[in-house]
Amino acid sequence: MNKKNIEYLSFLKKILSFSIAAGVILIILGGIAYSEHWLAGMTFLICGVAHAVIMCIVPLRLKWTVELLAKAEIYVQHNWLMIAIGLCGACTYFAPFIAMESLAITVVGMIVAILTILIGAFGMYKSVKMTGVGIVV
Repeated sequence: MNKKNIEYLSFLKKILSFSIAAGVILIILGGIAYSEHWLAGMTFLICGVAHAVIMCIVPLRLKWTVELLAKAEIYVQHNWLMIAIGLCGACTYFAPFIAMESLAITVVGMIVAILTILIGAFGMYKSVKMTGVGIVV
């Protein structure tokens, strides 16, 4: 492997660990929010579980792939899913039908959702820049 491949794979590992941590944080927030408002808790849990599962599937798919370009395509696909789930969370956490008295949980959830959108966009940018893969796969 050349230096570019090793650099890209180390970048993938760092971003995947941040992404999985974001999903776990959303699951924890969902557990806390569930005691106050069941619908808010379920919203956090659904977004957190979906995010964590999608990001835990990435290393398995990458392990079976040999070519760097194919790995980048897989990662771009998962980044689109990560951006979509982050956008879903960012749009629903402040919705009036799941409003909670404690605004701290909602604000932390919104920050995590915005961070997942930014991490997904940054991951796509770096994948395109480092490997030349297309954004739409």
